[in-house]
Amino acid sequence: MNKLLLSAVGVLLALAGSARAETAGPCPGLPADAGLTWTHSDGPDFVVCHAMRGKEQVFGVYLGRNPSYRHLDVNKAEASRIGSYEVTWYNVSPDDKQGAYARETMVRFGKQDSAGVAHFWISAASEEQLLATFKLLEGVSLQAPVAQAVPIETPPAGEAPATEEPAADVPPAPAEAPPAEVQDGAATGGPAA
Repeated sequence: MNKLLLSAVGVLLALAGSARAETAGPCPGLPADAGLTWTHSDGPDFVVCHAMRGKEQVFGVYLGRNPSYRHLDVNKAEASRIGSYEVTWYNVSPDDKQGAYARETMVRFGKQDSAGVAHFWISAASEEQLLATFKLLEGVSLQAPVAQAVPIETPPAGEAPATEEPAADVPPAPAEAPPAEVQDGAATGGPAA
């Protein structure tokens, strides 16, 4: 009986491990019928996710607060949606060797990049593949990146936590800006209805 119980536990652990491998927690939610899986790599304060169909990348997304991507208005291409957000896509700069159907866009989750951004890119091989990817992205569930937790030091048992008195001449910190204003580099004013 113990061997049977150990075998069952082993099977459950294997299944749990494979379920975790298929769900890339920090990446956006994919439509159930998309036939895609995520691969991702973590940086110190960002994550880069690749939506894969087998060994082929369909699209990628950077989620973080310090993007290097900047579009040029002369490269403006199509408008579409990513989840509930209206976006404008831009042709990849001509010096990139990704082809005529490579596009990029950025969703901002606030007025400043520090509120979080999602930089999406597509390297489609044809117009049909590009349009199919746009359609697929309409079903993506997109949320602002979660701030990384900073551990709070707790004093040893029996000690009171240290407190600092604020300086009399220091004004209180301003309240945070409201979340979820989304822009794609141009002003669009928030999630689509």
